[in-house]
Amino acid sequence: MKKEEIISLFQSYEDSVCIIDETECWSARDLCALLGYQQWRNFTNVIDKAKDFAAEMTSVNVQAKDLQGEASITQEHIDNNAAVRKMLTERGIIPENLPPAKDVKKVERRLTSEQKKMLKNNNK
Repeated sequence: MKKEEIISLFQSYEDSVCIIDETECWSARDLCALLGYQQWRNFTNVIDKAKDFAAEMTSVNVQAKDLQGEASITQEHIDNNAAVRKMLTERGIIPENLPPAKDVKKVERRLTSEQKKMLKNNNK
């Protein structure tokens, strides 16, 4: 993602904020549109995109703030992830309560790969 795209996405994100009782919040439907999803119910993809967004925010801020060293960059990344998580939980999306579909698929692929290796080793 180019710096200009990130800045544009960030500005769109900021422009879509709603203030309710002095608290910033975003509509899940608005966020999905901002993040390129057609169906607002597809939260697992939105969360993956949110993690990517937080990482991209860190990347841009490291350059913009001229952050140096592991400690300051790590803190920036933590702050960005916390901000994204706060926004998600305020909208009722709790990441750990979502189905672990991707994790299950990763384990299945690893298991299949290990089984193939074992079969090859047994055939030797």
